[in-house]
Amino acid sequence: MHFVKLQTPGISIRSNEQVAPKLNPADRKIYLYELIIQGFIGASVCSGGFVYKPHNTVYIQFPDTKSPRAINNLTFLPFHKKVSKRVSDCKELSRKIANKGDGYKVTMITPHEMKLELLLRIAKEFEACEKLV
Repeated sequence: MHFVKLQTPGISIRSNEQVAPKLNPADRKIYLYELIIQGFIGASVCSGGFVYKPHNTVYIQFPDTKSPRAINNLTFLPFHKKVSKRVSDCKELSRKIANKGDGYKVTMITPHEMKLELLLRIAKEFEACEKLV
């Protein structure tokens, strides 16, 4: 596993740096990371302990960006328009995303796991397309 420091947005009392594992091979043109934070949500009366809930955020870095951004960042909305432009060097992949092809559509209610699966597929297809050019 390969971990990297991510600079997360927002105002923080501590550092905004988080450590996240890289989800795809190091030699890819599109990088994916998954930041998992376990946040406190309360105390349990039954067990007498604290209750924590993990929160997952996928970060993606395209070749034309300097740093990774969370996939729910406004710069990726609407998904079909913004992401298709980011992969425009690969015409077929860009077309699938722009036309919201089967398996290439992201909505406001798309589950985290499905977004992650789609992003990994996009990174893999983009890499394969680049090798063919």
